[in-house]
Amino acid sequence: MTIVYKEGGNVYLGQQPDQKLSHWIQKGQQEGQKYMYKGYRYFSNQKEQVVCYTTEKWDGCEIERRTRNGFKGIKTYIL
Repeated sequence: MTIVYKEGGNVYLGQQPDQKLSHWIQKGQQEGQKYMYKGYRYFSNQKEQVVCYTTEKWDGCEIERRTRNGFKGIKTYIL
């Protein structure tokens, strides 16, 4: 399963079945977002994929903050 957020994490879109990267890019475009951040987190000893859409690009400090909060392996995609 993939955990999906938009608006930089302020809106939770739920757990959705794992999909190819092209699916997540298209979904972000449909949601009117400009950037997608994809990575993973560990929850209850399980690795879960995470997708977070936003309209603002995260700087290095924001990516580091999110990494410290458990959002690991973050990759940035321009939608």
